[in-house]
Amino acid sequence: QSPECAAGQFRCRNDGHVPSCILRSRVNDGVCDPECCDGSDETDGKAQCGNRCKEIGAEHRKSTDEEARKRRVGAAVRKDYITFGSKEKKRLEGDVERISKDIVKLEAREATAKASLDIMETAEAGDTERKKNSVLYRQIIEMQSAIKALRTHRTNLEAHVNDLSSILGDLSVSALSSIALQRRRLTR
Repeated sequence: QSPECAAGQFRCRNDGHVPSCILRSRVNDGVCDPECCDGSDETDGKAQCGNRCKEIGAEHRKSTDEEARKRRVGAAVRKDYITFGSKEKKRLEGDVERISKDIVKLEAREATAKASLDIMETAEAGDTERKKNSVLYRQIIEMQSAIKALRTHRTNLEAHVNDLSSILGDLSVSALSSIALQRRRLTR
């Protein structure tokens, strides 16, 4: 019994040629005879089996040589890919390292800028608070309130002036009409 063959079969080596699995009952039955090395025919001296060993062996060697060539070519291609990949990996790792250093520098600059901004904001807040507590600031606020009140008063006065103009206009129209009435009466 051979592990390459199914149960109940024997592995016929056919040295130098295509090995095959045959039934155990056919061992030494002519299947592995030199003239029938492919395991396809049985001679027992009754049938004449043409010697196909050279053809089958040549085909087998050709297929095994082709498989070996493919393995070699594949190995070369894989080696090229591995070489290229390792170069590309090194380049990318260098880029990542450079970018990481740039990020660290930028973070340091950001922290410095943030600290200086905090200092400036604190100073400005102190200046603003100090200015708000100054006499000049209070006077400016009072003046702004007075200006706002004066503007409101001016708007109200303009409205009153407009009302008075319309009243004067109405009075002048009524005065003219009464004068015209008196003239008509006098002329009669």
